[in-house]
Amino acid sequence: LPSEIKSLAERPEADNLLGIYSSLKNQNLESSINEFKNKNFSEFKKKLSEILIEKFNSKVPENFDLLMTLPGVGRKTANVVMSVAFGYTTIAVDTHVYRLARRLNLSIGDTPEKVEKDLMRVVPEQYKKIAHHLLILHGRYVCKARNPLCENCTISTLCKYFKNLNYGKTQNIV
Repeated sequence: LPSEIKSLAERPEADNLLGIYSSLKNQNLESSINEFKNKNFSEFKKKLSEILIEKFNSKVPENFDLLMTLPGVGRKTANVVMSVAFGYTTIAVDTHVYRLARRLNLSIGDTPEKVEKDLMRVVPEQYKKIAHHLLILHGRYVCKARNPLCENCTISTLCKYFKNLNYGKTQNIV
């Protein structure tokens, strides 16, 4: 998948970012780029294409700050593109990652950016590229926001939520 997306990102056509979106959507990673769903797609596509053509020579920029200047691209999407399309080590923080990082005591940050910084500090290097995806999947299917399936969780003993439910308050270790 990363080589396919990188090759899409290197194509000169103005629809590179949309091609990346389609590839990600087909790989069931669409939640990683929800910003696309919330836009008037025709208007959004036109504006994004114009910016990619005029400012970036029809290529998706390989720079976090430049990605953030594109319409519909926030910190999370920029991190996903930098990681998946260009191979950089980043951890994108969405609602699942935010919730799990706090429940598992990996972060006490109160914003996605603070949680991202904590995760980059505490997640071992060999897991940083996949941590985002693992946390998202665990958050979707096991550690759900309203009704977590603690009885099915293999890491519940590390979880503040589980400990608070079962035997009192825990201290932050971060």
